[in-house]
Amino acid sequence: DDSKQELAAVTSNRIRDTQWKRNRRETYLNVRVRRKWMIRSRRFLERRLGAIGSLTPGALYSATLLQHLLELDAADYLLPEGSRRFEDSYIDGINRQFLLDATRARFTVQGEVFHFETASSEEEENDFVARLLKTMRAAVPEALLPRISTAMCQSGLAALEKATLCNAAVSGGRQDVDYEFRIELGQLLVDMRVLRKGFAHYLLPDEDEPIECDPKSSLRKSATVAFSEDGSIDVLQVSEIVSISSPEGDPVPLDLILRDPFKEEEPSQEATDVESRLSSDLEPPPGLCRRLCACLCPWRGGDEDDD
Repeated sequence: DDSKQELAAVTSNRIRDTQWKRNRRETYLNVRVRRKWMIRSRRFLERRLGAIGSLTPGALYSATLLQHLLELDAADYLLPEGSRRFEDSYIDGINRQFLLDATRARFTVQGEVFHFETASSEEEENDFVARLLKTMRAAVPEALLPRISTAMCQSGLAALEKATLCNAAVSGGRQDVDYEFRIELGQLLVDMRVLRKGFAHYLLPDEDEPIECDPKSSLRKSATVAFSEDGSIDVLQVSEIVSISSPEGDPVPLDLILRDPFKEEEPSQEATDVESRLSSDLEPPPGLCRRLCACLCPWRGGDEDDD
């Protein structure tokens, strides 16, 4: 568990702790808070029950994790600064990172394209950003600007990266990032897309040295998310296409570059010690563990939700 590993690293003074990190860890290490978020994941799965049957276990994992991360982002905006889990800040309801990314990615808002790389050479950067903001404010309901601007910047892209399964870090090449906001059949939709191509090396978690690959290799990741004016969020689609080949053109087996989210890894001794302390500090009431499992497996039944 990432939170236990992080707490172990903080305890041994290997990394610096921050208020944001502490608040994030509380989400997973506090039994009651974790249960609340597991129930929200269960409700998402119940809403999307009709689509679950067509998903592979890996795709279902990615969709559920992305849903959770986007809901965390959305909830963060409403919290006092001292309780927030992330460092995002906002200017008049717009995520500050969106403003920084405005000239770094390609944006489409209700069919109108904003791409500073191909914009008129006569348009100043500030004027370009102001034009994009004006169009966003005209198209997006004001109450949803914090959530949608967060999804349409590096914060949303980071959630997509964390939710998908490729664990290969690529070096060099080109990265194309594309965000789109559109309204279809009354739904407010955000598309996030990232393409990495032209890289000549990749690095796996268990390797010390980069591995050479065919420069024609590519990584594509995308997601479509629906936002409702009542505040709800639904991940509709997550896609990941990994195409990495050796310099000779032989495809690298996917089981080498895609992590298995259901594989149990042996915890470090530090993380085990942390878990032992947490177990004594946060002893759950009888029967809670069974109900927590039911939250993630709604099709098996279980106890009724409680808020």
